[in-house]
Amino acid sequence: MGKEKGVKMSIKTRLLLISVLPAAILSIILALIAALNIRTGMQKEAFQGLRGVAISLQEIYEFSDPGKYVMNETNNLLKKGNLPVSENYTIVDKIKLLTDYDVTIFYGDMRVTTSLKNGVGVRLVGTKASEEVVQAVLMDGGEYSDPEIEINGNPYYGYYVPLQQDGEIIGMVFAGLPSGE
Repeated sequence: MGKEKGVKMSIKTRLLLISVLPAAILSIILALIAALNIRTGMQKEAFQGLRGVAISLQEIYEFSDPGKYVMNETNNLLKKGNLPVSENYTIVDKIKLLTDYDVTIFYGDMRVTTSLKNGVGVRLVGTKASEEVVQAVLMDGGEYSDPEIEINGNPYYGYYVPLQQDGEIIGMVFAGLPSGE
């Protein structure tokens, strides 16, 4: 005679599985969606803060000296009117101290002043922005942000805005925060 093989479950166990299993799966799905929304929201807030710092740095230089940005071709030093920008780290270091954000002024695609330093404390002055950033900001005239920018081997949230003079883009302003934070 035919005997059924398999696991026998009581009605109580079956009802429990029917009610608990979907609830557990739904809970896991909701937790994943919540985590994704929190991450997205945190990134959006980080980028808004970075954009604000980048624009603020640009305005600090504008109000410190209303003169024009001029690159001295002999010694490659940038000035804003009478205010030295190259080799003058007072403003960028103060922003870093107060906000924990790293900031940079680019003339063209080259860093001329920055709070960014390498592993032995040397500033990353004279280094260049990536081609992707140059295209988006200098060539296309837009702002650029990325949660996975790599600077000197370290991951950053980064935000770049064009630096303009007389309606022409002459460089960029960067604000960044190590993405580990």
